[in-house]
Amino acid sequence: MKLGDYSLDILGGKLQKDGYILMKDNTQYKLLMINFSDKKCDAKVKIDGKLIGIWRVEPKQHIIIDRPSADTGLLTYYELGGEHSEKAQLFLNESLGLISVTYLPEKIKDTPQSTKTPALLGRQQASSICLAQKAPPYYCQPKAQEGCYQQAGGTGLSGESSQFFSRAEQINYQEESARTINVRLYSSNSDEARPLY
Repeated sequence: MKLGDYSLDILGGKLQKDGYILMKDNTQYKLLMINFSDKKCDAKVKIDGKLIGIWRVEPKQHIIIDRPSADTGLLTYYELGGEHSEKAQLFLNESLGLISVTYLPEKIKDTPQSTKTPALLGRQQASSICLAQKAPPYYCQPKAQEGCYQQAGGTGLSGESSQFFSRAEQINYQEESARTINVRLYSSNSDEARPLY
């Protein structure tokens, strides 16, 4: 998804229309965040309604994160009601499956402005993006096609990430230029094995 000078892609999922990301149960995924602008920005990331960290994205650069800033577990999608969802403490609510990234660009002029929590620097890069336009509404409903469903799901942690973050110096934000990109994870049984007839 691209909005202005910023982009968000979910590596490990498949972008559908209107900002939905098709996932498979128990799939580890990564966030690819791109800053096309000439200014530094901080990317404030919320998953399932929970703030998982703020990362610095340098001008004309991108970062990939595979874990929250305060935990080394890998971001993992779990289907609601699936084998792992209870252990991951996933419950049906309006934030389930929602990934929201707010890009806060640096304010260049020396005028007073609020300073936020220091961001973290990621040390991995990638080169692909997906494009779409709008944020999806809450999603959990049957699909019209008989025998096929679309299911809500959310994020837990599994395994251990080797990703390392360090502190970035604080920047003042040009808050009126902030941009938020929303996507929603979901799963489907359309790829499951079934008889020929």
